Amino acid sequence: MRSMEIVLAALNLAVLVLMLRRKTRTKGWAAAGLAGSAAALLTQVWLEGARWELIPLYAILLLPAAVMLRRIFAREEREVKKPRLSRRLLAGTAALLYGTAAILLPVVLPVFAFEPLKGPYRVGTVTYAWTDQTRPQVHAQNPAKRRELLVQFWYPTDEDAAGAAAPYLSDPRVFAEAFAGNEGVPPLLFDSMRLVRTHSRAAAPLSAAKREYPVVIYSHGNRGWSGQSTFLTEQLASEGYIVVGIEHAGGTNTTVFPDGEVMPFYADAGQELDNGAFDRLADDVWVPDVKFVLDRLEEIADRGGGRGGPESGGSDAQSGSPGSAEAGSGISEAAERFAGRIDTERMGIVGYSMGGAAAVQTLLSDDRLKAGIDMDGGFYGSLRAPNGIGRPFMLISADSTFRPDSMSDEALAQIGASRSEYDETVGELLERQAHAADGGNYVLTLAHTDHTSFSDAPLYSPLLSAASGLDPRGAHAVIRTYTEAFFGKYLKGERVDLSALEAGTENDHTLIKGQ
Repeated sequence: MRSMEIVLAALNLAVLVLMLRRKTRTKGWAAAGLAGSAAALLTQVWLEGARWELIPLYAILLLPAAVMLRRIFAREEREVKKPRLSRRLLAGTAALLYGTAAILLPVVLPVFAFEPLKGPYRVGTVTYAWTDQTRPQVHAQNPAKRRELLVQFWYPTDEDAAGAAAPYLSDPRVFAEAFAGNEGVPPLLFDSMRLVRTHSRAAAPLSAAKREYPVVIYSHGNRGWSGQSTFLTEQLASEGYIVVGIEHAGGTNTTVFPDGEVMPFYADAGQELDNGAFDRLADDVWVPDVKFVLDRLEEIADRGGGRGGPESGGSDAQSGSPGSAEAGSGISEAAERFAGRIDTERMGIVGYSMGGAAAVQTLLSDDRLKAGIDMDGGFYGSLRAPNGIGRPFMLISADSTFRPDSMSDEALAQIGASRSEYDETVGELLERQAHAADGGNYVLTLAHTDHTSFSDAPLYSPLLSAASGLDPRGAHAVIRTYTEAFFGKYLKGERVDLSALEAGTENDHTLIKGQ
């Protein structure tokens, strides 16, 4: 719960107790309770915003109001007989149950907050729409429509950078409806996500502390979106990286373009046990998306030509649109902020799930990426790595993702698959990644985690992690530590005096370093 929600809860529960006690159920106490409850409610709504999960707490305000009205309009004060013990017990039990429900509801559906950033920079963010004129848009009814993506940047800004904290979701209502539809639950469960704020400052200027910054591409999971792992992307930006999150339209929960067009999720893979469907999705859509963004980043860097000084990242840059630049590529606005400030000789990639597969395939085929991390993604795509990736690489996996019992018999029955087919499919994926650590690379396995642990999803509700015994913030801390150490060594060239890159086993993770 947020700070004013806690104050509101404490005060209103105290009011609830006072109004239940006969000695304090007077006009004076009711007036005091009503004033205090109303003040707390108005302050909470003003500072933090109202949400439906707090309605039971808000409603306690009615209790002292009712007591006051009863006392005011009573014709005469009559001696109130002491109620029977059974009635008092019943009233007390009802109040206890009501108060418990009023507290639990905003706790299990919180307005969650991200851990404080630990890097030396504050973080800015801006999103652009870029269009690849060489490829058609996926699932477009008009064959002439070109491939359009949203690309979100997180980047270092200065301590005194102005601007409001950016929202976690740019279109929360659309997101909630799409996410709920995909999960088969009511959209109301995700309503409070409209109030979640990140640590990033919207459209803040790029820090002038350094001429150029290394780049980390972020590729999300299937049915995710560019901000799916904000716990990680913001932290990397605070450490001095320009993080570029690709929103693979059609493979997201939903994508809302600047012109208002909404592109839903298309299940191009995953409806049956078929590694080949994911292979094609990686080869035909996700990897070309990554390479297109790499092309555009090089173009933006080249536009610097000596003009990418400290003032080039002015805060007046606007979000891009398909027709805002040459050939509809939509990069002119990005160039206003980042021209000459991107170090294309130090670019890496981190991908989650399907984005991890895209990371591996791009590392195997594009020398512009110097290092990469796959977070719990199968090695989907046409390229194989029988002798390792061939450049610095880390595979981070949950200990439960590719186990024989990762899918129940019921889940397999829903997609018409047998246990033997599942074992064969997973076995092929395990064989593909068997040499991930070859050449001095790393395989990190996190204990007590699942596939969602690499995203922000476990923060949405403690119910998502408590039932399975997961520690989402602990997992996030380990992921951040290893990712920072890895890119610090292989992109920044830093000396890493951290055990994070030394093979060994800790309580919550195991690291294997290949030969």
